[in-house]
Amino acid sequence: MAGRPDVSALENLRLAQVYNTVVRYMLDMAVDRGPLAGARRRVQYWLHDIPVEPVALGTPTKVRLLLQELGPTYVKVGQLVSSQSHVLPDDWERELARLQQNVAPFPYDDVRRIVTEDLGAPPEDRYERFEKDPLAAASLGQVHRARVGGEEVVVKVRRPGAARRVRADLGMMRNLTRVLERQAGWAREVGLVGVVDEFGKNVLSELDYYGEAYNARRLTRNMQDIPGVSIPRIYPALSSTRVLTMEFVDGVRITSVGRFREAGVDLDALSERFLQAAIKQLLIDGFFHGDPHPGNVLVNPATSTVYMIDLGMCGQLTLQQRFTLIQLLIVARRQDATGMAQVMRGLSTPFRNLDESAYRRDFERRVGRFLDPESNAPISDAMNVGFDVLRENGLRLDPAFTIAVKALMQAEVIVATLRPGGSLLTRGYEIAERLLKNQLTAENVSAAGTHAVESIMLDLVRRASLQGAAQRPSDQAPTAGSARPTSAQAGVPAARERASRADTVLAVLLTGLLVGTGVVAAAPTVPPPWGWVQGVASFCFVAALVVAVVLVLGMLRRLRHDPDDR
Repeated sequence: MAGRPDVSALENLRLAQVYNTVVRYMLDMAVDRGPLAGARRRVQYWLHDIPVEPVALGTPTKVRLLLQELGPTYVKVGQLVSSQSHVLPDDWERELARLQQNVAPFPYDDVRRIVTEDLGAPPEDRYERFEKDPLAAASLGQVHRARVGGEEVVVKVRRPGAARRVRADLGMMRNLTRVLERQAGWAREVGLVGVVDEFGKNVLSELDYYGEAYNARRLTRNMQDIPGVSIPRIYPALSSTRVLTMEFVDGVRITSVGRFREAGVDLDALSERFLQAAIKQLLIDGFFHGDPHPGNVLVNPATSTVYMIDLGMCGQLTLQQRFTLIQLLIVARRQDATGMAQVMRGLSTPFRNLDESAYRRDFERRVGRFLDPESNAPISDAMNVGFDVLRENGLRLDPAFTIAVKALMQAEVIVATLRPGGSLLTRGYEIAERLLKNQLTAENVSAAGTHAVESIMLDLVRRASLQGAAQRPSDQAPTAGSARPTSAQAGVPAARERASRADTVLAVLLTGLLVGTGVVAAAPTVPPPWGWVQGVASFCFVAALVVAVVLVLGMLRRLRHDPDDR
Protein backbone atom coordinates (compact mmCIF):
# COMPACT_ATOMS: atom_id res chain seq x y z
CA MET A 1 0.00 0.00 0.00
CA ALA A 2 1.22 3.45 -0.88
CA GLY A 3 2.24 5.53 2.04
CA ARG A 4 2.50 2.60 4.43
CA PRO A 5 6.00 2.27 5.94
CA ASP A 6 7.86 -0.97 5.36
CA VAL A 7 8.11 -3.24 8.41
CA SER A 8 11.88 -3.60 8.11
CA ALA A 9 12.22 0.20 7.81
CA LEU A 10 10.22 0.62 11.02
CA GLU A 11 12.39 -1.95 12.77
CA ASN A 12 15.57 -0.21 11.57
CA LEU A 13 14.30 3.18 12.74
CA ARG A 14 13.26 1.70 16.07
CA LEU A 15 16.65 -0.01 16.42
CA ALA A 16 18.39 3.35 15.95
CA GLN A 17 16.13 4.94 18.60
CA VAL A 18 16.78 2.15 21.09
CA TYR A 19 20.53 2.20 20.41
CA ASN A 20 20.81 5.98 20.91
CA THR A 21 18.76 5.89 24.13
CA VAL A 22 20.72 3.00 25.63
CA VAL A 23 24.08 4.58 24.75
CA ARG A 24 23.01 7.89 26.30
CA TYR A 25 22.02 6.22 29.58
CA MET A 26 25.16 4.05 29.65
CA LEU A 27 27.39 7.10 29.21
CA ASP A 28 25.46 8.88 31.96
CA MET A 29 25.94 5.95 34.34
CA ALA A 30 29.63 5.65 33.43
CA VAL A 31 30.30 9.36 34.12
CA ASP A 32 28.41 9.21 37.42
CA ARG A 33 30.73 6.41 38.56
CA GLY A 34 33.92 8.20 37.51
CA PRO A 35 36.05 11.01 38.99
CA LEU A 36 34.03 13.71 37.17
CA ALA A 37 30.76 12.85 38.91
CA GLY A 38 31.00 15.58 41.58
CA ALA A 39 32.06 18.27 39.15
CA ARG A 40 29.27 17.32 36.78
CA ARG A 41 26.58 17.67 39.44
CA ARG A 42 27.95 21.08 40.49
CA VAL A 43 27.80 22.30 36.87
CA GLN A 44 24.21 21.00 36.59
CA TYR A 45 23.36 22.84 39.82
CA TRP A 46 24.80 26.08 38.39
CA LEU A 47 23.47 25.82 34.80
CA HIS A 48 19.89 24.77 35.61
CA ASP A 49 19.50 26.99 38.70
CA ILE A 50 18.32 24.05 40.85
CA PRO A 51 17.21 25.12 44.38
CA VAL A 52 19.20 22.32 46.00
CA GLU A 53 22.29 20.47 44.86
CA PRO A 54 21.23 17.42 42.80
CA VAL A 55 21.58 13.99 44.35
CA ALA A 56 23.03 11.23 42.20
CA LEU A 57 20.47 8.66 41.09
CA GLY A 58 21.32 5.01 41.70
CA THR A 59 21.75 2.52 38.88
CA PRO A 60 18.36 0.79 39.56
CA THR A 61 16.56 4.15 39.26
CA LYS A 62 18.31 4.96 35.98
CA VAL A 63 17.50 1.52 34.57
CA ARG A 64 13.83 2.10 35.44
CA LEU A 65 13.88 5.50 33.72
CA LEU A 66 15.61 3.91 30.71
CA LEU A 67 12.90 1.24 30.39
CA GLN A 68 10.16 3.87 30.64
CA GLU A 69 11.78 5.98 27.93
CA LEU A 70 12.24 2.98 25.63
CA GLY A 71 8.50 2.34 25.66
CA PRO A 72 5.81 -0.24 26.46
CA THR A 73 7.66 -3.39 25.34
CA TYR A 74 10.63 -2.69 27.60
CA VAL A 75 8.42 -1.63 30.48
CA LYS A 76 6.75 -5.06 30.15
CA VAL A 77 10.20 -6.68 30.27
CA GLY A 78 10.94 -4.75 33.48
CA GLN A 79 7.61 -5.79 34.99
CA LEU A 80 8.37 -9.41 34.11
CA VAL A 81 11.74 -9.15 35.87
CA SER A 82 10.18 -7.40 38.88
CA SER A 83 7.77 -10.32 39.32
CA GLN A 84 10.83 -12.44 40.21
CA SER A 85 11.50 -10.33 43.31
CA HIS A 86 12.96 -13.28 45.23
CA VAL A 87 16.16 -13.10 43.12
CA LEU A 88 16.53 -9.29 43.09
CA PRO A 89 18.39 -7.04 45.54
CA ASP A 90 16.10 -4.81 47.59
CA ASP A 91 16.91 -1.56 45.74
CA TRP A 92 16.30 -3.18 42.33
CA GLU A 93 13.06 -4.73 43.57
CA ARG A 94 11.76 -1.35 44.80
CA GLU A 95 12.58 0.50 41.59
CA LEU A 96 11.30 -2.11 39.14
CA ALA A 97 8.13 -2.50 41.21
CA ARG A 98 7.41 1.18 40.40
CA LEU A 99 6.97 0.12 36.77
CA GLN A 100 3.67 -1.41 37.87
CA GLN A 101 2.40 2.03 38.91
CA ASN A 102 4.55 5.01 37.94
CA VAL A 103 4.20 5.20 34.15
CA ALA A 104 3.90 8.61 32.51
CA PRO A 105 0.43 9.32 31.04
CA PHE A 106 -0.15 10.49 27.46
CA PRO A 107 -2.03 13.71 26.54
CA TYR A 108 -5.82 13.95 26.64
CA ASP A 109 -5.86 15.13 23.01
CA ASP A 110 -4.68 11.65 21.98
CA VAL A 111 -7.33 10.05 24.20
CA ARG A 112 -10.07 12.16 22.60
CA ARG A 113 -8.85 11.38 19.08
CA ILE A 114 -8.72 7.59 19.68
CA VAL A 115 -12.18 7.50 21.32
CA THR A 116 -13.65 9.58 18.47
CA GLU A 117 -12.10 7.35 15.78
CA ASP A 118 -13.17 4.08 17.40
CA LEU A 119 -16.56 4.95 18.91
CA GLY A 120 -17.73 7.41 16.25
CA ALA A 121 -18.06 10.43 18.55
CA PRO A 122 -15.92 12.33 21.07
CA PRO A 123 -15.99 11.31 24.75
CA GLU A 124 -18.28 14.18 25.77
CA ASP A 125 -20.95 12.83 23.40
CA ARG A 126 -20.57 9.13 24.17
CA TYR A 127 -20.40 9.50 27.96
CA GLU A 128 -22.37 11.56 30.46
CA ARG A 129 -19.07 12.52 32.09
CA PHE A 130 -15.49 11.83 31.05
CA GLU A 131 -12.60 12.94 33.27
CA LYS A 132 -9.66 14.36 31.36
CA ASP A 133 -7.07 13.49 34.01
CA PRO A 134 -6.25 9.76 33.95
CA LEU A 135 -7.02 7.62 36.96
CA ALA A 136 -3.96 5.46 36.24
CA ALA A 137 -1.40 4.93 33.49
CA ALA A 138 0.24 1.68 32.46
CA SER A 139 2.75 0.58 29.86
CA LEU A 140 0.19 -0.17 27.11
CA GLY A 141 -2.64 2.22 27.99
CA GLN A 142 -4.26 4.45 30.58
CA VAL A 143 -7.59 4.57 32.40
CA HIS A 144 -10.07 7.44 32.76
CA ARG A 145 -13.12 7.63 34.99
CA ALA A 146 -16.46 8.29 33.31
CA ARG A 147 -20.20 7.91 33.75
CA VAL A 148 -22.70 6.26 31.41
CA GLY A 149 -26.35 5.42 32.03
CA GLY A 150 -26.06 6.74 35.56
CA GLU A 151 -23.31 4.21 36.40
CA GLU A 152 -19.66 4.84 37.19
CA VAL A 153 -17.30 3.27 34.67
CA VAL A 154 -13.65 3.36 33.69
CA VAL A 155 -12.46 3.73 30.11
CA LYS A 156 -9.20 2.08 29.15
CA VAL A 157 -7.50 3.66 26.12
CA ARG A 158 -4.49 2.16 24.33
CA ARG A 159 -1.39 4.30 23.99
CA PRO A 160 -1.10 5.91 20.55
CA GLY A 161 1.37 4.05 18.37
CA ALA A 162 1.79 1.29 20.98
CA ALA A 163 0.94 -1.55 18.57
CA ARG A 164 3.39 -0.32 15.93
CA ARG A 165 6.23 0.17 18.43
CA VAL A 166 5.61 -3.15 20.16
CA ARG A 167 5.64 -5.07 16.86
CA ALA A 168 8.85 -3.33 15.79
CA ASP A 169 10.46 -4.08 19.16
CA LEU A 170 9.41 -7.73 19.02
CA GLY A 171 10.77 -8.04 15.48
CA MET A 172 14.12 -6.67 16.67
CA MET A 173 14.13 -9.04 19.64
CA ARG A 174 13.40 -12.06 17.44
CA ASN A 175 16.21 -11.18 15.04
CA LEU A 176 18.62 -10.67 17.94
CA THR A 177 17.67 -13.95 19.64
CA ARG A 178 18.07 -15.90 16.39
CA VAL A 179 21.59 -14.55 16.06
CA LEU A 180 22.31 -15.34 19.72
CA GLU A 181 21.04 -18.91 19.37
CA ARG A 182 23.36 -19.45 16.41
CA GLN A 183 26.35 -17.98 18.22
CA ALA A 184 25.88 -18.75 21.93
CA GLY A 185 25.28 -22.11 23.55
CA TRP A 186 23.51 -20.62 26.58
CA ALA A 187 20.90 -19.00 24.30
CA ARG A 188 20.18 -22.35 22.64
CA GLU A 189 19.90 -24.07 26.01
CA VAL A 190 17.45 -21.50 27.35
CA GLY A 191 15.49 -21.57 24.09
CA LEU A 192 15.68 -17.79 23.80
CA VAL A 193 13.67 -17.58 20.56
CA GLY A 194 10.82 -19.52 22.17
CA VAL A 195 10.93 -17.30 25.27
CA VAL A 196 10.70 -14.13 23.15
CA ASP A 197 7.91 -15.60 21.00
CA GLU A 198 5.87 -16.50 24.10
CA PHE A 199 6.50 -13.05 25.60
CA GLY A 200 5.52 -11.39 22.31
CA LYS A 201 2.33 -13.42 22.02
CA ASN A 202 1.26 -12.34 25.51
CA VAL A 203 2.07 -8.67 24.91
CA LEU A 204 0.24 -8.61 21.56
CA SER A 205 -2.82 -10.23 23.13
CA GLU A 206 -2.92 -7.41 25.69
CA LEU A 207 -3.00 -4.83 22.88
CA ASP A 208 -6.35 -6.10 21.58
CA TYR A 209 -9.07 -4.98 23.99
CA TYR A 210 -11.63 -7.21 22.26
CA GLY A 211 -9.64 -10.13 23.63
CA GLU A 212 -9.70 -8.68 27.14
CA ALA A 213 -13.47 -8.17 26.87
CA TYR A 214 -13.91 -11.83 25.92
CA ASN A 215 -11.70 -12.95 28.80
CA ALA A 216 -13.79 -10.87 31.22
CA ARG A 217 -17.08 -12.33 29.99
CA ARG A 218 -15.77 -15.88 30.14
CA LEU A 219 -14.37 -15.48 33.65
CA THR A 220 -17.63 -13.86 34.75
CA ARG A 221 -19.52 -17.01 33.75
CA ASN A 222 -16.98 -19.24 35.47
CA MET A 223 -16.97 -17.23 38.72
CA GLN A 224 -20.74 -16.79 39.07
CA ASP A 225 -20.98 -19.75 41.51
CA ILE A 226 -18.45 -18.24 43.95
CA PRO A 227 -20.06 -15.61 46.22
CA GLY A 228 -17.99 -12.49 46.83
CA VAL A 229 -15.85 -12.82 43.67
CA SER A 230 -16.61 -10.57 40.72
CA ILE A 231 -15.27 -9.51 37.33
CA PRO A 232 -15.91 -5.92 36.14
CA ARG A 233 -18.84 -5.76 33.70
CA ILE A 234 -17.96 -4.88 30.10
CA TYR A 235 -19.92 -2.36 27.99
CA PRO A 236 -19.62 -3.79 24.43
CA ALA A 237 -21.27 -0.78 22.72
CA LEU A 238 -18.54 1.46 24.14
CA SER A 239 -15.60 -0.84 23.46
CA SER A 240 -13.29 -1.51 20.52
CA THR A 241 -9.83 -2.89 19.86
CA ARG A 242 -8.31 0.32 21.37
CA VAL A 243 -11.03 1.40 23.83
CA LEU A 244 -12.50 -0.70 26.63
CA THR A 245 -15.34 0.53 28.87
CA MET A 246 -16.02 -1.44 32.03
CA GLU A 247 -17.57 -1.19 35.47
CA PHE A 248 -15.72 1.02 37.95
CA VAL A 249 -14.28 -0.96 40.87
CA ASP A 250 -13.94 0.87 44.17
CA GLY A 251 -11.24 -1.21 45.85
CA VAL A 252 -7.72 -1.49 47.17
CA ARG A 253 -5.01 -4.07 46.61
CA ILE A 254 -5.79 -7.44 48.14
CA THR A 255 -2.57 -7.25 50.19
CA SER A 256 -3.67 -4.03 51.97
CA VAL A 257 -3.94 -5.84 55.29
CA GLY A 258 -3.91 -2.64 57.38
CA ARG A 259 -6.91 -1.19 55.53
CA PHE A 260 -8.83 -4.44 55.93
CA ARG A 261 -8.21 -4.56 59.67
CA GLU A 262 -9.42 -0.98 60.03
CA ALA A 263 -12.59 -1.86 58.09
CA GLY A 264 -13.17 -5.06 60.10
CA VAL A 265 -12.69 -7.41 57.13
CA ASP A 266 -12.33 -11.10 58.03
CA LEU A 267 -8.90 -11.88 56.56
CA ASP A 268 -9.35 -15.66 56.80
CA ALA A 269 -12.65 -15.50 54.89
CA LEU A 270 -11.09 -13.15 52.32
CA SER A 271 -8.16 -15.53 51.82
CA GLU A 272 -10.55 -18.47 51.45
CA ARG A 273 -12.65 -16.61 48.87
CA PHE A 274 -9.69 -15.64 46.73
CA LEU A 275 -8.11 -19.09 46.95
CA GLN A 276 -11.37 -20.76 45.95
CA ALA A 277 -11.56 -18.54 42.85
CA ALA A 278 -7.92 -19.22 41.91
CA ILE A 279 -8.24 -23.00 42.37
CA LYS A 280 -11.46 -23.15 40.36
CA GLN A 281 -9.89 -21.23 37.50
CA LEU A 282 -6.71 -23.32 37.42
CA LEU A 283 -7.87 -26.83 38.26
CA ILE A 284 -11.58 -27.00 37.42
CA ASP A 285 -12.26 -24.63 34.53
CA GLY A 286 -8.79 -24.56 32.97
CA PHE A 287 -9.20 -20.87 32.05
CA PHE A 288 -7.43 -18.53 34.43
CA HIS A 289 -6.08 -15.04 35.05
CA GLY A 290 -2.52 -15.19 33.74
CA ASP A 291 -1.12 -12.42 35.94
CA PRO A 292 -2.93 -12.30 39.32
CA HIS A 293 -0.37 -10.16 41.16
CA PRO A 294 -1.77 -8.00 44.03
CA GLY A 295 -2.22 -4.97 41.75
CA ASN A 296 -4.63 -6.96 39.57
CA VAL A 297 -6.75 -8.27 42.47
CA LEU A 298 -8.74 -5.59 44.29
CA VAL A 299 -11.04 -5.77 47.31
CA ASN A 300 -13.84 -3.43 48.32
CA PRO A 301 -13.31 -3.04 52.11
CA ALA A 302 -16.99 -2.19 52.65
CA THR A 303 -18.32 -5.41 51.07
CA SER A 304 -15.21 -7.68 51.08
CA THR A 305 -15.88 -8.42 47.40
CA VAL A 306 -12.84 -9.61 45.43
CA TYR A 307 -12.45 -8.13 41.92
CA MET A 308 -10.05 -9.48 39.30
CA ILE A 309 -9.01 -6.82 36.80
CA ASP A 310 -6.59 -6.35 33.88
CA LEU A 311 -7.55 -9.55 32.08
CA GLY A 312 -5.52 -8.99 28.93
CA MET A 313 -3.43 -12.10 29.59
CA CYS A 314 -5.33 -15.28 30.47
CA GLY A 315 -4.05 -18.83 30.30
CA GLN A 316 -5.76 -22.04 29.30
CA LEU A 317 -5.07 -25.64 30.33
CA THR A 318 -6.28 -28.84 28.71
CA LEU A 319 -7.97 -31.48 30.83
CA GLN A 320 -4.77 -33.52 30.90
CA GLN A 321 -2.74 -30.50 32.00
CA ARG A 322 -5.22 -29.83 34.81
CA PHE A 323 -4.90 -33.45 35.99
CA THR A 324 -1.11 -33.07 35.92
CA LEU A 325 -1.26 -29.83 37.92
CA ILE A 326 -3.41 -31.59 40.52
CA GLN A 327 -0.87 -34.40 40.57
CA LEU A 328 1.90 -31.84 41.13
CA LEU A 329 0.00 -30.39 44.10
CA ILE A 330 -0.49 -33.88 45.53
CA VAL A 331 3.21 -34.83 45.39
CA ALA A 332 4.22 -31.41 46.76
CA ARG A 333 1.69 -31.79 49.58
CA ARG A 334 3.19 -35.21 50.37
CA GLN A 335 6.64 -33.59 50.31
CA ASP A 336 7.68 -36.15 47.71
CA ALA A 337 10.67 -34.72 45.84
CA THR A 338 11.01 -37.86 43.69
CA GLY A 339 7.39 -37.70 42.59
CA MET A 340 7.68 -33.98 41.92
CA ALA A 341 10.75 -34.58 39.74
CA GLN A 342 8.84 -37.22 37.78
CA VAL A 343 5.78 -34.99 37.23
CA MET A 344 7.82 -32.00 36.08
CA ARG A 345 9.91 -34.21 33.80
CA GLY A 346 6.72 -35.40 32.12
CA LEU A 347 5.74 -31.79 31.41
CA SER A 348 9.09 -30.89 29.86
CA THR A 349 10.81 -31.29 26.51
CA PRO A 350 14.58 -31.89 26.32
CA PHE A 351 16.54 -29.42 24.18
CA ARG A 352 19.83 -31.34 24.54
CA ASN A 353 20.97 -34.80 25.61
CA LEU A 354 19.49 -35.56 29.01
CA ASP A 355 21.01 -37.66 31.77
CA GLU A 356 17.88 -38.88 33.57
CA SER A 357 19.76 -40.15 36.63
CA ALA A 358 21.71 -36.92 37.06
CA TYR A 359 18.49 -34.91 36.68
CA ARG A 360 16.67 -36.88 39.37
CA ARG A 361 19.61 -36.68 41.78
CA ASP A 362 19.96 -32.95 41.20
CA PHE A 363 16.23 -32.35 41.63
CA GLU A 364 15.92 -34.39 44.83
CA ARG A 365 19.01 -32.75 46.34
CA ARG A 366 18.12 -29.15 45.55
CA VAL A 367 14.31 -29.19 45.74
CA GLY A 368 13.99 -31.74 48.53
CA ARG A 369 15.26 -29.31 51.16
CA PHE A 370 12.28 -27.03 50.49
CA LEU A 371 9.88 -29.93 50.92
CA ASP A 372 11.30 -30.96 54.28
CA PRO A 373 8.51 -30.93 56.93
CA GLU A 374 10.52 -28.62 59.19
CA SER A 375 11.53 -26.08 56.51
CA ASN A 376 8.17 -24.24 56.33
CA ALA A 377 9.28 -22.92 52.93
CA PRO A 378 6.57 -21.72 50.51
CA ILE A 379 5.86 -23.90 47.50
CA SER A 380 7.00 -21.01 45.26
CA ASP A 381 10.59 -21.48 46.50
CA ALA A 382 10.50 -25.16 45.58
CA MET A 383 8.99 -24.40 42.17
CA ASN A 384 11.54 -21.69 41.33
CA VAL A 385 14.44 -23.99 42.16
CA GLY A 386 12.68 -26.76 40.21
CA PHE A 387 12.55 -24.49 37.14
CA ASP A 388 16.29 -23.87 37.51
CA VAL A 389 17.01 -27.60 37.75
CA LEU A 390 14.95 -28.29 34.62
CA ARG A 391 16.79 -25.64 32.61
CA GLU A 392 20.25 -26.62 33.84
CA ASN A 393 19.60 -30.26 32.92
CA GLY A 394 18.43 -29.44 29.40
CA LEU A 395 14.64 -29.47 29.93
CA ARG A 396 12.11 -26.84 28.85
CA LEU A 397 8.74 -26.70 30.60
CA ASP A 398 5.54 -26.43 28.56
CA PRO A 399 4.75 -22.66 28.20
CA ALA A 400 1.05 -22.98 29.14
CA PHE A 401 1.97 -24.93 32.25
CA THR A 402 4.66 -22.38 33.13
CA ILE A 403 2.05 -19.59 33.17
CA ALA A 404 -0.27 -21.74 35.31
CA VAL A 405 2.43 -22.53 37.87
CA LYS A 406 3.46 -18.87 38.08
CA ALA A 407 -0.19 -17.88 38.60
CA LEU A 408 -0.35 -20.45 41.40
CA MET A 409 2.80 -19.01 42.94
CA GLN A 410 1.36 -15.49 42.81
CA ALA A 411 -1.78 -16.80 44.51
CA GLU A 412 0.38 -18.27 47.26
CA VAL A 413 1.97 -14.85 47.90
CA ILE A 414 -1.49 -13.31 48.37
CA VAL A 415 -2.70 -16.15 50.61
CA ALA A 416 0.45 -15.96 52.75
CA THR A 417 -0.03 -12.20 53.19
CA LEU A 418 -3.66 -12.51 54.25
CA ARG A 419 -3.20 -15.64 56.37
CA PRO A 420 0.40 -15.98 57.62
CA GLY A 421 1.23 -19.59 58.33
CA GLY A 422 -1.58 -20.88 56.14
CA SER A 423 -0.72 -23.57 53.61
CA LEU A 424 -1.83 -23.18 50.01
CA LEU A 425 -1.07 -26.86 49.40
CA THR A 426 -3.28 -28.18 52.18
CA ARG A 427 -6.18 -25.76 51.81
CA GLY A 428 -5.91 -25.60 48.02
CA TYR A 429 -6.09 -29.37 47.74
CA GLU A 430 -9.16 -29.48 50.02
CA ILE A 431 -10.90 -26.80 47.94
CA ALA A 432 -10.07 -28.61 44.70
CA GLU A 433 -11.45 -31.87 46.10
CA ARG A 434 -14.70 -30.17 47.16
CA LEU A 435 -15.12 -28.36 43.85
CA LEU A 436 -14.53 -31.58 41.90
CA LYS A 437 -17.21 -33.36 43.94
CA ASN A 438 -19.61 -30.47 43.31
CA GLN A 439 -18.94 -30.79 39.59
CA LEU A 440 -19.81 -34.50 39.71
CA THR A 441 -23.57 -34.01 39.91
CA ALA A 442 -26.19 -36.16 38.24
CA GLU A 443 -27.02 -33.27 35.86
CA ASN A 444 -23.39 -32.71 34.86
CA VAL A 445 -22.75 -36.42 34.34
CA SER A 446 -25.93 -36.79 32.29
CA ALA A 447 -24.94 -33.76 30.18
CA ALA A 448 -21.46 -35.21 29.65
CA GLY A 449 -22.99 -38.54 28.74
CA THR A 450 -25.37 -36.88 26.26
CA HIS A 451 -22.46 -35.09 24.59
CA ALA A 452 -20.51 -38.35 24.46
CA VAL A 453 -23.43 -40.22 22.86
CA GLU A 454 -23.88 -37.42 20.30
CA SER A 455 -20.18 -37.57 19.45
CA ILE A 456 -20.31 -41.34 19.04
CA MET A 457 -23.39 -41.17 16.80
CA LEU A 458 -21.74 -38.50 14.60
CA ASP A 459 -18.60 -40.63 14.43
CA LEU A 460 -20.70 -43.68 13.44
CA VAL A 461 -22.34 -41.72 10.61
CA ARG A 462 -18.96 -40.44 9.42
CA ARG A 463 -17.42 -43.91 9.50
CA ALA A 464 -20.39 -45.46 7.70
CA SER A 465 -20.16 -42.83 4.95
CA LEU A 466 -16.42 -43.31 4.52
CA GLN A 467 -16.69 -47.12 4.53
CA GLY A 468 -19.53 -47.00 2.00
CA ALA A 469 -17.55 -44.76 -0.30
CA ALA A 470 -14.51 -47.02 0.04
CA GLN A 471 -16.45 -50.25 -0.58
CA ARG A 472 -18.48 -49.15 -3.65
CA PRO A 473 -15.58 -49.46 -6.15
CA SER A 474 -14.74 -52.92 -4.88
CA ASP A 475 -18.32 -54.11 -5.44
CA GLN A 476 -18.06 -53.43 -9.15
CA ALA A 477 -16.80 -56.05 -11.57
CA PRO A 478 -13.11 -55.70 -12.38
CA THR A 479 -12.44 -53.96 -15.66
CA ALA A 480 -10.18 -55.27 -18.35
CA GLY A 481 -6.58 -54.99 -17.37
CA SER A 482 -7.35 -54.49 -13.71
CA ALA A 483 -5.86 -56.82 -11.14
CA ARG A 484 -8.27 -59.00 -9.20
CA PRO A 485 -7.68 -58.63 -5.44
CA THR A 486 -6.00 -61.54 -3.74
CA SER A 487 -7.56 -63.29 -0.77
CA ALA A 488 -5.02 -61.70 1.58
CA GLN A 489 -5.83 -58.23 0.24
CA ALA A 490 -9.56 -58.88 0.49
CA GLY A 491 -9.15 -59.91 4.11
CA VAL A 492 -7.64 -56.59 5.17
CA PRO A 493 -10.81 -54.46 4.76
CA ALA A 494 -12.84 -57.16 6.47
CA ALA A 495 -10.48 -57.16 9.44
CA ARG A 496 -10.63 -53.40 9.61
CA GLU A 497 -14.42 -53.46 9.49
CA ARG A 498 -14.57 -56.01 12.34
CA ALA A 499 -12.19 -53.85 14.42
CA SER A 500 -14.30 -50.78 13.69
CA ARG A 501 -17.48 -52.54 14.80
CA ALA A 502 -15.78 -53.75 17.97
CA ASP A 503 -14.64 -50.18 18.74
CA THR A 504 -18.17 -48.89 18.20
CA VAL A 505 -19.79 -51.51 20.41
CA LEU A 506 -17.23 -50.93 23.15
CA ALA A 507 -17.70 -47.14 22.92
CA VAL A 508 -21.49 -47.46 23.30
CA LEU A 509 -21.11 -49.81 26.27
CA LEU A 510 -18.59 -47.52 27.95
CA THR A 511 -20.86 -44.51 27.44
CA GLY A 512 -23.76 -46.32 29.08
CA LEU A 513 -21.53 -47.41 31.94
CA LEU A 514 -20.21 -43.85 32.44
CA VAL A 515 -23.69 -42.35 32.52
CA GLY A 516 -25.21 -45.02 34.75
CA THR A 517 -22.43 -45.24 37.32
CA GLY A 518 -21.98 -41.47 37.30
CA VAL A 519 -25.62 -40.88 38.19
CA VAL A 520 -25.47 -43.42 41.03
CA ALA A 521 -22.13 -42.10 42.32
CA ALA A 522 -23.43 -38.53 42.35
CA ALA A 523 -26.75 -39.34 44.02
CA PRO A 524 -27.22 -37.09 47.08
CA THR A 525 -28.77 -39.79 49.30
CA VAL A 526 -28.59 -43.58 49.24
CA PRO A 527 -30.52 -45.85 51.65
CA PRO A 528 -28.18 -47.18 54.39
CA PRO A 529 -28.29 -50.85 53.30
CA TRP A 530 -27.18 -49.88 49.82
CA GLY A 531 -24.38 -47.43 50.65
CA TRP A 532 -21.79 -49.86 49.33
CA VAL A 533 -23.39 -49.64 45.87
CA GLN A 534 -22.41 -45.98 45.62
CA GLY A 535 -18.80 -46.86 46.40
CA VAL A 536 -18.76 -49.57 43.73
CA ALA A 537 -20.38 -47.15 41.24
CA SER A 538 -17.71 -44.53 41.93
CA PHE A 539 -14.96 -47.09 41.30
CA CYS A 540 -16.63 -48.31 38.10
CA PHE A 541 -17.08 -44.74 36.87
CA VAL A 542 -13.35 -44.02 37.24
CA ALA A 543 -12.41 -47.36 35.66
CA ALA A 544 -14.74 -46.78 32.70
CA LEU A 545 -13.34 -43.28 32.24
CA VAL A 546 -9.78 -44.63 32.11
CA VAL A 547 -10.73 -47.36 29.61
CA ALA A 548 -12.54 -44.78 27.46
CA VAL A 549 -9.46 -42.56 27.36
CA VAL A 550 -7.26 -45.52 26.39
CA LEU A 551 -9.76 -46.50 23.67
CA VAL A 552 -9.85 -43.00 22.19
CA LEU A 553 -6.05 -42.75 22.22
CA GLY A 554 -5.80 -46.12 20.46
CA MET A 555 -8.26 -45.06 17.78
CA LEU A 556 -6.39 -41.79 17.21
CA ARG A 557 -3.10 -43.67 16.97
CA ARG A 558 -4.51 -46.03 14.32
CA LEU A 559 -5.94 -43.12 12.34
CA ARG A 560 -2.60 -41.34 12.42
CA HIS A 561 -0.51 -44.33 11.32
CA ASP A 562 -2.91 -46.01 8.90
CA PRO A 563 -3.96 -43.71 6.04
CA ASP A 564 -6.61 -46.19 4.86
CA ASP A 565 -8.61 -45.60 8.04
CA ARG A 566 -8.85 -41.86 7.53
